[in-house]
Amino acid sequence: MNFVETVEYRRFAEFCDACGRYKYIGLCYGLPGVGKTLSARRYSCWDYLEKIDRFAVSTVSNDALGSLSGAKTIFYTTRVVNTPRQISSDIDQLRSRLHALATEPLRREASEKLNEIGIRDEQHAEEIFVSHDWLSEPAPKLSPTYAEVSKSM
Repeated sequence: MNFVETVEYRRFAEFCDACGRYKYIGLCYGLPGVGKTLSARRYSCWDYLEKIDRFAVSTVSNDALGSLSGAKTIFYTTRVVNTPRQISSDIDQLRSRLHALATEPLRREASEKLNEIGIRDEQHAEEIFVSHDWLSEPAPKLSPTYAEVSKSM
């Protein structure tokens, strides 16, 4: 679906940015059908985010994560019948999903780095086993170790 960024949408986005910057709670109201919900969904990138389950974040492509890297807004519409506890729980789940998306690139980078260190350590162990003189001196150690890197992450 195509979205035309109108002057009204740009005002809406500016309003949302100001609410975030100054820590305000904003309220948008108006006649039905003028685009409030559509603008909010667009601003929050919710058409993409709602399709991603927080437990399936690892299956999201790197390109999609890159395009969602600036997402910092959730979109939430309460049910007709609700309780404060239900609203709080729903918002916590949505925030958790957004947080998982935000931290996924870091998790992938850490995992890749640890895999590289693991391969390096295996190759080093094979070389040491074959070529090192075990009677003359202790085996040389590599730095940083897998444990040091995993603790720092």
